[in-house]
Amino acid sequence: MKRMANNFKCNNCNQTFFVSVHKHGFIRGQYMLIGEYQCYHCKSYDTEEIPKPQIDYSKGAPAYGKFSSASDEKKREILTKRANAHYNQKGKEQKREFFKNTMRKMSQ
Repeated sequence: MKRMANNFKCNNCNQTFFVSVHKHGFIRGQYMLIGEYQCYHCKSYDTEEIPKPQIDYSKGAPAYGKFSSASDEKKREILTKRANAHYNQKGKEQKREFFKNTMRKMSQ
């Protein structure tokens, strides 16, 4: 189970906590949090939402469809790189075990 990050902070006891369902909306032209949310620790309503970290796009936007839009040569490079990474991660041990088992069978 993936643990969720705390998204609220209590100004009374300085504890952070997670609220799974909370609402936002436009109030007088500004996008704001709607409603009050109680701290689980001290039961205070003096809470605020922790702002989400901003994504830095200065190095470029995420590349979606990188494989499908690549040339045939680039696709071949990408697939070779993936295959090598998979082999180094899982295939090496399996190949070693198969080899050991084959050698045992041949020596009997």
